[in-house]
Amino acid sequence: MIEMPSYNIDEIIKKIKENKTDALSLRYWGSCCGDSGLEEISSILKTNTSIKSIDLSACELGPVGMKILSEILQVNSTIETINLYENKLIGDEGIKQLTEGLKNNKSLKEINLSKCNLGENGMKFLSEILKINSSIKKIHFYHNSKIGDEGIKLLCDGLKANSSLTHIDFQFCSLGIEAMEYLSTVLTKNSSIKTINLNENSKIGDEG
Repeated sequence: MIEMPSYNIDEIIKKIKENKTDALSLRYWGSCCGDSGLEEISSILKTNTSIKSIDLSACELGPVGMKILSEILQVNSTIETINLYENKLIGDEGIKQLTEGLKNNKSLKEINLSKCNLGENGMKFLSEILKINSSIKKIHFYHNSKIGDEGIKLLCDGLKANSSLTHIDFQFCSLGIEAMEYLSTVLTKNSSIKTINLNENSKIGDEG
């Protein structure tokens, strides 16, 4: 793994060129990475054929960064895991910008969108992605409290049409009884989903 504590983008590019590594971590780089930092390494990530896992958690990425990542995913065919945990600037607009990359990519298996400030519109965009993408197996939505029941409703069409997703994490997403009803209809049509984590959604209750 390339894990750089020095916050030096030039050094990252050099290490990617030199090493046949399968993982890259810029975890907690914050503003030392940001959208501009991702743009600087985007060209080499587009052509890299060894890196399978990228950790961009807490890198202060936003919609611009997601557009850059989308462009990477449209040409890179080896990245399997992306961690975007705690990039609160992403929001629904960021998911919109990421859409084309996720629709066209065929290698990505897991994406962590926890604590990314996603809401109802983000779920709508992801629904359209899941109707087309056939590679993603795991999505983490942990701590996106704005998703709520309506967000699950908007995601359902994509979940019903998808046949690759096996694991979804909805912890701390403010889900209630209505969300459980929507997910129940999904499970009658989707046979690939094996695990749905609903912990810490107190509004579900016994009835949910």
